[in-house]
Amino acid sequence: MRNIIDLSFRYRFTQDDKIIIQQSKYKNMISKKVLIITPRFPFYEKGACDQDRATGIKIFLEKGFEAVVVCKALENEAPLAVEFEKILGIKIITVVYKFSKSPKRFLNPLWWDGAAFEYCDEEIQKIVGQELDRFKPDIVYFPNYMLPFGIFCKTIVALTEDLYQEMNGKNLPFRYRLAYKIFSTHAARKATAITVYSKTSGKNVSRLFGIDPKRIHVNYLGVR
Repeated sequence: MRNIIDLSFRYRFTQDDKIIIQQSKYKNMISKKVLIITPRFPFYEKGACDQDRATGIKIFLEKGFEAVVVCKALENEAPLAVEFEKILGIKIITVVYKFSKSPKRFLNPLWWDGAAFEYCDEEIQKIVGQELDRFKPDIVYFPNYMLPFGIFCKTIVALTEDLYQEMNGKNLPFRYRLAYKIFSTHAARKATAITVYSKTSGKNVSRLFGIDPKRIHVNYLGVR
């Protein structure tokens, strides 16, 4: 088993992070539960999106939330979930990717975005349903800029002005723009709360998506 320092070098979680998370659980005594559903295992250093998702999870833990994470993962990522469960003191459920390269994905425009199609997997839908019944979260957090249909509990979704430009511009393939247009617009309209990464971003997101500023909350990345 690799130690925490080795893991933190690769995954940006430090010994101090673990101490802060452990202490905050006892200091704040917030009896809140969050179910976090993310389209991929977020603890690798693969890019800004994964770092955003990992930071969002860490902030919930620092605030004292009890968390369960459900995420899509590659087969070789599943064993890492066991290690991170011990490091972070949370339950992480991984579901192996199945459909990303399937021709079936292109039969329905709602599936043209890979993450949206993966959410159609019966296995992950079953697991999410089981965790909603078992864990009974106070809120469900989708750190992936989109909100699936059929979610009726309280939800938090991260949105950015970059996303608005991507779904309305011409730089991305049409299938991605369409998926963003459908699911991100749905998030802007129906999510209980929207998180942004700065006050300026919050003002831009409010204006671009037509969101009431009262629903927008700033979640500074990398700042305590």
